[in-house]
Amino acid sequence: MHRYVQVFENLPVLVIGEAILDRYSVGTARRTCTESAAPIVDVCEEQAAPGGAANTACNLAALGARVCFLTAVGEDAAAGQLRQLLGEAGVQAHLLAVAGRETLVKHRLVADGQILARFDRGSTAALPSEPVQHLLALLEAEWGRCRAVVVSDYRYGILGDPVIAALAGLQQRTSRTLVVDARDLTRYRKVGVSAVKPNYEEALGLLDNVQTAASRLETVTACRGQLLERTGASSVIVSLDREGVVLLERKGPARHIESTSQPGPNGPPYAHTTGAGDTFVAALALALAAGEKAEAAARLAQKAAGVVVARSGTARCSAADLEAELAWSQKQPKASPVTGWSAAQNILCVRLDAMGDVLMSTPALRALRRPDRRLTLLTSSAGGQIARLIPEVDEVIVYDAPWLKATAPRATSRPEYEMAAYLRQRQFDAAAIFTVFSQNPLPSAMLCYLAGIPLRLAHCHENPYQLLTNWILDPEPAQGIRHEVRRQLDLVATIGAYSPDERLSVRAGEKAHRQVQQLLAELGIGDGRPWLVIHPGATAPSRRYAPEGFAAVAERLVAEEGYTVLFTGNREEAGLIEQIRSKMVVPSFSLAGRLDLEELVALIAMAPLLVANNTGPVHIAAATGTPVVDLYALTNPQHTPWEVPHRVLSHDVPCKFCFKSLCPEGHNHCLQLVTPEQVLTAVRELSQYEHRRYFDPHLLPSRCSGGDAHQPDRSEFQRL
Repeated sequence: MHRYVQVFENLPVLVIGEAILDRYSVGTARRTCTESAAPIVDVCEEQAAPGGAANTACNLAALGARVCFLTAVGEDAAAGQLRQLLGEAGVQAHLLAVAGRETLVKHRLVADGQILARFDRGSTAALPSEPVQHLLALLEAEWGRCRAVVVSDYRYGILGDPVIAALAGLQQRTSRTLVVDARDLTRYRKVGVSAVKPNYEEALGLLDNVQTAASRLETVTACRGQLLERTGASSVIVSLDREGVVLLERKGPARHIESTSQPGPNGPPYAHTTGAGDTFVAALALALAAGEKAEAAARLAQKAAGVVVARSGTARCSAADLEAELAWSQKQPKASPVTGWSAAQNILCVRLDAMGDVLMSTPALRALRRPDRRLTLLTSSAGGQIARLIPEVDEVIVYDAPWLKATAPRATSRPEYEMAAYLRQRQFDAAAIFTVFSQNPLPSAMLCYLAGIPLRLAHCHENPYQLLTNWILDPEPAQGIRHEVRRQLDLVATIGAYSPDERLSVRAGEKAHRQVQQLLAELGIGDGRPWLVIHPGATAPSRRYAPEGFAAVAERLVAEEGYTVLFTGNREEAGLIEQIRSKMVVPSFSLAGRLDLEELVALIAMAPLLVANNTGPVHIAAATGTPVVDLYALTNPQHTPWEVPHRVLSHDVPCKFCFKSLCPEGHNHCLQLVTPEQVLTAVRELSQYEHRRYFDPHLLPSRCSGGDAHQPDRSEFQRL
């Protein structure tokens, strides 16, 4: 048993604050109601869990502590349910029933892993005098029995001035480890607090005239003195979400503690996870009460919170969970110090795949981006076309690697030696190698090693020894599959690179924008009728919805919904589009072969909605903020639309996630059994979303060359 788990067992802790009952109605949304364009959720499960300070108390109990919890509730069914749940969690709960008060309830409606709505109800007014006196008497009685006190103050009326004054008096008389998690930490400035845990926004709210720096980490670090003074705490630990936390103390420098927890069964983070901050506070209080220094306590708390982030709903971390997390951490390879990366100014980013993979790497590229840095992207011919439209990239080098499936066979290895020599000539400071989990990064690592690039980063399933200076033991697929965007963000986070903006990015220039506007005007688009784009092509046969299905969808969109439909594709897909249109009796437009890639980006950015297979244009839509219906063959789970309104349509089959370009069963049921009616429903649901346009149609950012990507001589490097 780990020493932390032993020390935490039966350690007495007092928790005071607002109790919330978290309820969840969980189901699926496949239909819209006739009264309005709102989804109908078929609820299949009802869940309930203690929330707020009650969740902190449950986390403490789960970690082995002996917990006493003080709060006030109503005289209602929700209070009874809270009492039962707290009792089942092993918490000694003093829930003072106050006449006329309603217990706080937060009810979330969850469909397909996403929170559609949250309904809050309950009393938030200050407590009357009599319950306050009762609460103070309990507080004084329990203070002498505990070693640590946790205050969880949501400003919902429990912790008024009399209670805070009592806390200050008790702490002065008999000092305890006191951890406060409050919306307004200035109220506790003179209480004698050991540690406070604001998030980034709450920390900024404590300050006057904040000058934000290039990163959230730098902003918080620069405000160290003010934060310590405004809170009065010995330690201030500011949460930066996925970037970890920053520890500020009165002596010593600020310390950044990264998030390095193992992924959950489906890859972190869940869309409707709540309560990770409560878990952090619980583990922090226990570690401080056990005698740990603030930095060690914060690192442990970050591990415990990481367990919860990988789960859904209001989750908690048990002693066994923490022990497993600590054991996992000890097995991870120790990466080289990141000081070299902080000094790197000329970075090579390697992404040798196709367009969609390149786009899904853009948040990681943005995390690496700094004003004093130059990013060069080494990518394939297919990736190079979109790469020159990515604002984070300064230069593109096109290289079709022989270890990629799409590269045509060649008789000599000379291009590899020539490329290594060319990269050596460029004198890169570092290389970040982005791969899907099924790709081996070592050929790319060898290329960078031969090029003399001193720092080399990648995920890897085996020890790369000298080929990588910074390698992350790849947890996929054994421990679940992350979204491809999250995978690459997690990679660069290990060398201290973060971005608060995790959207995909792509930009088209003013000329492309004007040309597409002119084309739409010629087609009569923009006269007030709804319109959308359908992109029916895909590289892999297993990812193509049937032409008959697309024809049925398009015909009903025109005939029943009044849409104008534009089909897009390259010249090779013109035959597919004509096959679809030949099965329709209503008009539509084909733009097959009429747009270059930059114009396609501009068109999708202007379009109200895109319907497509799981292919590159889906990720263009995500990068431009265009809602998308994604007809998603269940070949792999990690390429769904990212941070954009979307509907992913597939049919559940036993053989899902086969990772094959051709269906091994020969039927493609995971895609072909999606009905046109399901597609129409998804279009109706997404039509209610306002188009969040990320696309700036007027300027291609100056960081981009705006011209052709660098393409070595054809005699030297094989081109597709």
